[in-house]
Amino acid sequence: MFRTHHEADTIDPEHITKGYVPRLANARLPGSYINHYCANGGAVVPQFGYPTDQQAIDVLQAAYGPGYKVVGVPGGTREVLLNAGNVHCITQQHVLAGDI
Repeated sequence: MFRTHHEADTIDPEHITKGYVPRLANARLPGSYINHYCANGGAVVPQFGYPTDQQAIDVLQAAYGPGYKVVGVPGGTREVLLNAGNVHCITQQHVLAGDI
């Protein structure tokens, strides 16, 4: 899975001058089903629009067992992935500046 030219061109040029990493066309996106999130007896799994999406759900469902509900994100998670993370990454805690 790779970033398209259109996706690379949509970053605000001002972000690059502020030190953000530029988006490059044809750069490999770090998509992985292992970047899922588990909570309250269920798992939310990234989806990429590939035939392997359902296979990933099935494998994780078998691994977690019948007491767990494993679901994919409707519509996919490509937009999240374009910002260098996915489902598990965006559910992480944020520390307060005073706690550092």
